[in-house]
Amino acid sequence: MLYKALFFLLAPFFVFSQEYEIKSDLVEIDTEENKLIYSGKVNFTSENISFQAEKLVIMQESEEFLAEGNPVELSYVEGEETIFGISKKLKMISGTIELYGDAELTRSDTKIISETIKINLENDKD
Repeated sequence: MLYKALFFLLAPFFVFSQEYEIKSDLVEIDTEENKLIYSGKVNFTSENISFQAEKLVIMQESEEFLAEGNPVELSYVEGEETIFGISKKLKMISGTIELYGDAELTRSDTKIISETIKINLENDKD
């Protein structure tokens, strides 16, 4: 619980303007490089986006979220549909999510497989 309190004191508002929660086995606060490093079993949860990873680095100045895992497992809600993705790495910044490294995205009966998949969430606000 102390980590959550420290995180909210040190971190800026999330780029998607959503409240969120991050749980992990370990949190490292790097004040010199102005970043937070979550490791172990990492779970990120917000209203519309959630993912599980082995490591999450948050660059506070740029509000960039970088996750790594084997795999990173993503789910997000678009309208009334939940979309699932997996990849080796995930990046969230400025209203976008990028999956890269053997990326897959599944929506209904459609599966997209590519080295990199970029999702523009700002188009999903309607």
